[in-house]
Amino acid sequence: MAQTVERRVDGDGHLMEFFGTNIADYLEDPWYSRVRDAAASWAPTAGTTFPWFPGDGWDRNHGADLFKGRGNSADDWLEQMELGPLDVAVLYPSFFLQIGALHHREWPAAGARAYNSWVSAEIVGKGNGKLRAMAVLAPQDPTAAADELRRVVETLGLSGGMLPADTAAQFGDRSFDALYRAAVDVDAPIAVHASGTHLAGGKPFPTFIQTHAYNHPAAVIGQFTSMMFEGVFSRYPTLRVGFLECGATWVPWYVDRMDEEYHARGAWEAPDLAAAPSEYVGAGKNLFFGLEADERMLGPTLDLIGADVAMYASDWPHWDGEYPGSLREIENRPDLSEDQRQGILHRAAERFYGLSTD
Repeated sequence: MAQTVERRVDGDGHLMEFFGTNIADYLEDPWYSRVRDAAASWAPTAGTTFPWFPGDGWDRNHGADLFKGRGNSADDWLEQMELGPLDVAVLYPSFFLQIGALHHREWPAAGARAYNSWVSAEIVGKGNGKLRAMAVLAPQDPTAAADELRRVVETLGLSGGMLPADTAAQFGDRSFDALYRAAVDVDAPIAVHASGTHLAGGKPFPTFIQTHAYNHPAAVIGQFTSMMFEGVFSRYPTLRVGFLECGATWVPWYVDRMDEEYHARGAWEAPDLAAAPSEYVGAGKNLFFGLEADERMLGPTLDLIGADVAMYASDWPHWDGEYPGSLREIENRPDLSEDQRQGILHRAAERFYGLSTD
C-alpha cells in the first residue's frame, strides 16, 4: 500500500536538448555565425540544430529499443509530470553534459551561455512554475563560470549551476574558488553531474555497458575526492554541493576510507581540510547525493548519512531511467522510515535547490 507523500520533487530530470531545439539562436557572434555556417555546409536541411560538437560515439538508446521520450520541451515535461505526479522537476541537459570534454577555452563558455538562455526562456519560462533548471557551467574557464552563475541566478531565474564530472579539471583546484565564492554570494547550489562519456583514466572500454557502469561513479567520486581533500567544504562551509547520477550507497564506504586517509596523513597532504571528511556529511549539512530507487542498502545508508541529503531522481527521459516506476518503488519500499521517504521525495531536493515549500 502506498504511503502518504507530502510532496514529490524530481531532483534530477533531463532535457534532450539536441532534438529540434533553437539553442543556437541564443548564441552571440562570432559563435552564432560559426554554427550557422557549419550547419549550412554540413547539413543544409538541419538549420542551426546541427550538433555543435562531436558526440561520444555511444549508441545510448540501442537504436530505438531503450528510447523513453523526446524530453525537449516544456510541454513534454509537464505531460510526464502528471504520471507521478511530480510537483516540481529540476532539469539538467543531456548533450551539454559532454561540455567538459571540449578542448577549447572560449567556445564551451559561449555554448553554456546559449543553453542557459534557452532553458530559461523555453523551459522554465513555459513550465507553469513546475519546471526548474540548473545552468551549464563550462569547467574550462572557472572565472567565466562564476560570472555565468551570477547571471543565471540573478537575471534568468535558474536554480544554480552544474559542472560535468567528466573533464580534465579537478574541482578542488583553487582556480574554482571564484565560482564557489559566487555560489555562496548568490546562495546557489553547485551540482557535479556524471555523464558516462569518457573513461576516468586508462584505456577506454569496448562497450557502453562497461563505460557507463564504471565511469559514472568513478568521475563523480574523483571530483568528490578532489573537493574534499583540497578543503573546498572547509573554506566554504555554507556552499551546497550535490553529487549526482551515481547512486548514494557508496557514500558511507568511501567516507570511511577518506577518514582513514585523513587521520593517517591529512596533516601533510590535506592541510586545508579542517576536519575528517565524515564531519561534512550528515543530516542538515550541505553535501547532497542523487540516489537510485533500487539500491538495496538505501535504508542503512540513510541511517548513516542522514534522511535529508539524498534526492529522488527520475532521470527521465534517459534510457536507464524507470520513471514513474522508480517513484512508486520509493513510495512503497518497506525498509525506509517515513522520515527517510519524505527526505528522498522532497526534503533533500528542497534544501539543496532552495525550493519554496509553499
